[in-house]
Amino acid sequence: MATNVQLLKFLFLLLFFSSFWTPHAQQVPDTLKPGDMLTSSSRLVSSEGRFTLTFTWSSLFERNCTFLVISSTSGPSKTYLWISGANDSNVLGLENKAGALIVMGQAGNLMTLYSSTQPTNNTVATLLDSGNFIFQEVYSNGSTKRVLWQSFDNPGNTLVPGMKLGINHKTGQTWSLRSWLTRDLPIPGPFSLEWEGSQLVIRRRQVVYWKSGVLRENQFENISPNLTSMYHFNIVSNDDEESFSFDSENQIQPSQWTLTDMGRLHEGQKSMARTDECYGYNIDGGCQKWNLSVCRQPGYTVELNRSYLVNGDASYTIPDPNLGMIDCKANCSANCSCVAYTTLLGNWTGCRFWTTISNFTPTDMENSDQVYILSPKPSQTETVPIRENSTTQSGNNDTNDDKQLLSSEISIGENGIPNNRKKAHNVSVFSYECITTATNNFSLESKLGEGGFGPVYKGKLPTGQEIAVKRLSRISGQGIIEFKNELILISKLQHTNLVKLLGCCIFGEERMLIYEYMPNKSLDYFLFGLKSI
Repeated sequence: MATNVQLLKFLFLLLFFSSFWTPHAQQVPDTLKPGDMLTSSSRLVSSEGRFTLTFTWSSLFERNCTFLVISSTSGPSKTYLWISGANDSNVLGLENKAGALIVMGQAGNLMTLYSSTQPTNNTVATLLDSGNFIFQEVYSNGSTKRVLWQSFDNPGNTLVPGMKLGINHKTGQTWSLRSWLTRDLPIPGPFSLEWEGSQLVIRRRQVVYWKSGVLRENQFENISPNLTSMYHFNIVSNDDEESFSFDSENQIQPSQWTLTDMGRLHEGQKSMARTDECYGYNIDGGCQKWNLSVCRQPGYTVELNRSYLVNGDASYTIPDPNLGMIDCKANCSANCSCVAYTTLLGNWTGCRFWTTISNFTPTDMENSDQVYILSPKPSQTETVPIRENSTTQSGNNDTNDDKQLLSSEISIGENGIPNNRKKAHNVSVFSYECITTATNNFSLESKLGEGGFGPVYKGKLPTGQEIAVKRLSRISGQGIIEFKNELILISKLQHTNLVKLLGCCIFGEERMLIYEYMPNKSLDYFLFGLKSI
C-alpha cells in the first residue's frame, strides 16, 4: 500500500514539474555538417531561436523563384538580413558537400556560395545568434580553424549589430547595404548605404543623395540623437580595414536598420534618413546637392496624389522591369516636359509619364491611381523695372542704361535667384520657374507654333496676365552679351506697331523673351515682334 502511495506521489510530481518545462529551442538544428542538406521544406534555427535560415518563394518577372533567406524570428515580416540570388522553383536544398556550400536543384548545381580548390570534409555551416551564417573549416575537436564564407560579408538591405559597413583593404571586400527594387521584390534596387569618409552615405545609382555627417561623441550630425542613444558605434580605421558597426543595448530584441526601396533608412518604424525628400537643391537633414535638370528650379517637390482618375494612356512609358518608383521619379525630374509619373507594370516596376495632367479627373474613390506629381514652388516674377515706361529716347541716359544692362548679371543661376536688381530699359527678369509654371512646363497645349528663332508658347502669370514666350533656339550659340545687346535694341524700339516686350528669362543655356500676349494675332506677330497686318 505504501509503495502504491509513493508511486502516485512520484507520478504527481513528475506531471506537475513537466507542466513548467518546455523543450529547448534546439529541436531544430543550427548547423549543416558534411553531407547534410537543408531541404526546401526544412530550416536552420540559431541556438537561442533568434534567426532562421530557410527557403522562400516569390514571383519574379512572371516566373516563380526560390530564395534562401535569413530572417529574424522577432522582427517585421519580410525583413531579411541576407538573401541569395533568385533560383528556379525546382530547388532541392542547400548542401555541405566536400568543402563546398551549394544550392542544389533537380538538374544539378544552381548556385555555389563557396567552393575550394582543395576539397575537405572538415567543414560546418552554422547559423549564429547574431544572424550571421558562417561556413568554416574546423579542427577535429570542433574548434574553428578558419572562416571560409559568411553572410555578413554579403549583406542585403538590413544592418544588425556586429555587421559591418566599409572595406577590407586586404581582400578588397566591401560591405554595404543595397535596397530592394520594390517593397516586395527582393532583388538589388537603386539605393546603397555605405561607410565613406567617416560618415554614412546613401547613393542612388552612384549619385550621393544623403550623408550622416561625421560621427562625434557617438552622435551623427544628421541623425536624431533620440534614434541613436541606445547604440555604441564601432569605428575601425587602419591598414586592414575602414569599417563601421554598432552594438545595441537591447539584447532581447536587437535593432535593425533597413534601407527601403524609396531610399529611407529606417530604425524599426522610425526614419533615420529620408532621401525621398532630397531633390538635389536642398541640404537640410543631410541631403546633398547634385546636378539638376535646367527646368527643375530650387523649390520643386514631388507630391503623391491618390485623388485622381487618369483618363487615357500615359504620354510615354519605359517598360523596363529593372526600374522602380524612385527611378521613375529621377527620369521624370530630368525631363523638362514631364509633370507626373507612376509605375507601369503590375509588380511596381517600369514607368509611366505624363506631360500634362489635363486628363486627370478628381475623385474620392479609394482605388484611384497612385500618381506622383511634380510641383514647383509658388512662382514669383522677379521684376526689375529700369525706370518709368518710355518710348524710344536718345541721349546720355540711354547710353548709361546700355552700359548698366551690359555690365549687370541678369542670368539666373542654379539657385534660381536673379542676381541683377538694377534698373535698365524697363526690362523685367522672370524666374525660370515662373515661366515653366506659366506655360505648364512648355506643354504642347501651350505651344503657339515654331519659327526659325525657336518655339513660342502662350502662358499666364500669377497676376492673370497672358504672355507669349519666345524660347530662343539653343543651336544659335548666342551668349549672354549678345543676348543683352538684343535686349537693349528691342527695349529701345518700343513702338505702337511692335508687340510689347515685358522682359526676359535666362537660365543655363536657356534664352527667352517674354512678350505681352495679344489674342487673335498670327504667329508671326510673336515670332518677329511685328504687328500683324
